[in-house]
Amino acid sequence: MIPPSLPENFEDLDETEELYFTRLIHYHYVDHTEECNEVHYKSLTEPLHLLRRDLFNCASAAWMGETLALKVALIAATENWETLTGGSTPYPVTFDAVDVLKTMGLEEYLKVADEVMETCWKYVDCEPEGWVPTERHEEARTVRQRMREGVVAATQAKESAITGKHWPLDDMDEEKYM
Repeated sequence: MIPPSLPENFEDLDETEELYFTRLIHYHYVDHTEECNEVHYKSLTEPLHLLRRDLFNCASAAWMGETLALKVALIAATENWETLTGGSTPYPVTFDAVDVLKTMGLEEYLKVADEVMETCWKYVDCEPEGWVPTERHEEARTVRQRMREGVVAATQAKESAITGKHWPLDDMDEEKYM
């Protein structure tokens, strides 16, 4: 493993510090695990550890109506099947090349969409569920409304009506849920 190092423009970047310390903690965790628990260390440094983790998590998680993550993990398993099994077993699932390209494109698209939503939540300073501390509620509503007006103004007429109707940062009517 390579120890993490700070980038040259570290002072200019906010999230880099958090990422650096997260990687540093992980690095020391793996380093000390090597000394104290060799079996666990081997599982952490095994090349297909992340793929196995993704397959396990996707297959065992409660189904929430979205299967893209599982399909992407299965495609990755297809690509690494010989390494996963030692080449002794044929892969039980096949994917069409066009379907693989579409799936990977959709995954990239959704990654970008998730990053945009995360940026919006950070900008408004709310949680993904929409919760804002009571003392910041009015300020958050103002920021959210300015964002909405800017996005609607930047889109074409047909899209702006749809965007306005389905704005993800709208207040939620909780009365119908109570």
